[in-house]
Amino acid sequence: MKKVDVIVLGAGIAGLVASKCLKDEGVDVLCIEKEDRVGGRIASDKKDGFILDRGFQVYLSHYDEPKKFLDFKELDLQSFTSGSYLCHDQKKSIMADPSKSLFLGLKSLKSLPFNDLWLLNKLQLQLKSRGCLDVDDRQSTLHFLKRFGFSDTIISQFFLLCFFKGDAVIPKQGMQAIPNQVADALKDNIRLNEEILSIQDNKILTKRNVYQANYIISALDYTSLIHLYGMSLNLRFNSTLCFYFSAERVKDNLPILYLLSDKASLINHFTVLTKVSKSYSSDHRELISVTLKSTVKLDFALEKINTIKEEIYQYLDCRELEYITHYEIKNALPFQAAPLPKVVDKGLVFAGDWTEQGSINGAVKSGRLAAERVLEAVKHG
Repeated sequence: MKKVDVIVLGAGIAGLVASKCLKDEGVDVLCIEKEDRVGGRIASDKKDGFILDRGFQVYLSHYDEPKKFLDFKELDLQSFTSGSYLCHDQKKSIMADPSKSLFLGLKSLKSLPFNDLWLLNKLQLQLKSRGCLDVDDRQSTLHFLKRFGFSDTIISQFFLLCFFKGDAVIPKQGMQAIPNQVADALKDNIRLNEEILSIQDNKILTKRNVYQANYIISALDYTSLIHLYGMSLNLRFNSTLCFYFSAERVKDNLPILYLLSDKASLINHFTVLTKVSKSYSSDHRELISVTLKSTVKLDFALEKINTIKEEIYQYLDCRELEYITHYEIKNALPFQAAPLPKVVDKGLVFAGDWTEQGSINGAVKSGRLAAERVLEAVKHG
């Protein structure tokens, strides 16, 4: 039996940050992970000469928490164009923030009603001045936008507003580089391939070892929480289907998001990742990431790959689209109205984006706060 001061369950970004905070304070900490890699939902694979993030993922430059733990110069962040193409009825128009790109922003004026433009400016000013929106926790996003006065057309494209507060970027070598960088400082404190079988008090039984700790930080995924602790927090999650395609040539060089609003389309949005970072392809081929609408089921999507290609061809000047693979992320990001309980008795502390906010920023913050709670408990012994 291995005994340590603190065991962190799960080497996603929350668990890694918690472990690093504790190690930096001289605490004997061990992070155990059932997979053969770190990162949790932030993951990238290599296939057919491409870097494939598991689902469309970006890092937003306005995040404050990760700045304390990441070396952005080393990550070599690559930026998307600030804005999006709005695609409808085989036509596309650009929508951009004039404060970031005057040229693209002025082009946006031609594609939006004046009232929507005025409201977008008002919304952006509210974000910049307050850091948040005046939204009742009981209000849905759709209800808030309609009450704010937006038209149905712009509401259908609300996804792009998440880009307004900061730049959307990706590491040059894929999203996996983010958790890998944090883990580099924890090489002696991480045990991979440690599937947990049971937890009783502060004893943890895995397929390979038995561990005991004074404190446990649980940064597990939601499914594991249910299985190991027999608890249900009644959380709801976004699920997403991401398909990857290669292309021999893409004429448009803008690193931009294409948002489809056709009611009959299967695609929600797509982007050419190799226009953002050339490193996503090992040769001349382009890599296209496609996220389908939430109503589309996997079996149906696999039968409609040619239809998905046709939708891409409608808005992207490219040649020879070829299907590579797909990812179904069933618990992508949590929906929640307010933070959930983070501490229970007997030295157990919870971490994970579900305790704060469904984002990389929320996950990092949860890891930091979990470590601080343990350090406070140790201090008062």
